[in-house]
Amino acid sequence: MAKLTAISLLGGYKKSFNGTVLEEVTNVTLLALALPRKGEAAARKAISAHFGAPAPKPTKSTVSKDKRNRLVQMQPDQIFAMVEGRVKATKTLNSKAYVSDITDGWVQLRVKGALAHAALERLSKVDLRDASFPVDASARTDLEHMGGLIVKEGKDQYLLLSASSSAHSFLHAIEVSLKHVS
Repeated sequence: MAKLTAISLLGGYKKSFNGTVLEEVTNVTLLALALPRKGEAAARKAISAHFGAPAPKPTKSTVSKDKRNRLVQMQPDQIFAMVEGRVKATKTLNSKAYVSDITDGWVQLRVKGALAHAALERLSKVDLRDASFPVDASARTDLEHMGGLIVKEGKDQYLLLSASSSAHSFLHAIEVSLKHVS
């Protein structure tokens, strides 16, 4: 029987632009956690216990103490779990939430360094100033002309997600922006 091997969408891309690094994130499993109708409180409690981080509120993300898991509230009834490493998704989370592995549907990029903020504000309408978008903030937005997600992981460090079908266009848009602010 043939064995399938996972490959990254962008070949493990990593490049520096005057000290600001843009790289593909390949070691994170992305899980969509659906909260059932009339069961949101129980689901949030189960999710917090399972991932070791409080279930976030909209526009926020939370991180586990060991920094291996990040939870991002995507909409009232959905949370994304970003889990370090490759993990298998189960269909339910203690029968409190429904789980789908959506890793292959998204490309994940990290931009880190002094040029990150300036490059991203050229691509998004989100106010990325620290006062408006502090560490652990998140936003669903358009990045260039593509739908995406921005999560502020730290000072001058952002995790960016967009549909895997536009991975190369997404990367190109961020590269061009970084080149223009360099």
